[in-house]
Amino acid sequence: MTGPAEASGGSRGESAHPASWSPAAGRRRAPPIRALPVALLAAVGLSQVAALILYVTEAWGGRSFVSLYYGILASAGVLAGLAVTWYAMSLRVRALGGALVLGLVTVSALALMNYITKWSAITGAGRICCVLEFVLLAAAVALTISHVRGPAEVDSPAS
Repeated sequence: MTGPAEASGGSRGESAHPASWSPAAGRRRAPPIRALPVALLAAVGLSQVAALILYVTEAWGGRSFVSLYYGILASAGVLAGLAVTWYAMSLRVRALGGALVLGLVTVSALALMNYITKWSAITGAGRICCVLEFVLLAAAVALTISHVRGPAEVDSPAS
């Protein structure tokens, strides 16, 4: 008896619709909700919200067009940050997921460091958001490292 993968020309163990070239992103059930991935998702999401608040408050102050541009990017950054982190936590190979999150955090930190070069022009609320974002990004790095170093998830054998 042939399975759907064999009927479509693939060998046993391959899916009929290869959505990924790597087995790290292969189909499997969603992992159970655990505290560490939720905390990591919250740290990344809240850091992006802090960036959004920073850029929007600076744009409302009428400081520059660039602040409005950053506000639009930060709005997309909240959604992208949550999506990338969610996907990274669902990968079987934790090192790949960790690399995705660390890349996202690095880009976010670089964008923030570029913005705070004009520290003296940033308002009090903006300064609080800068510090908060840096703290949350540092927490995301620590949580990512602990997630990557955690025990590997064992896949159950197919019945």
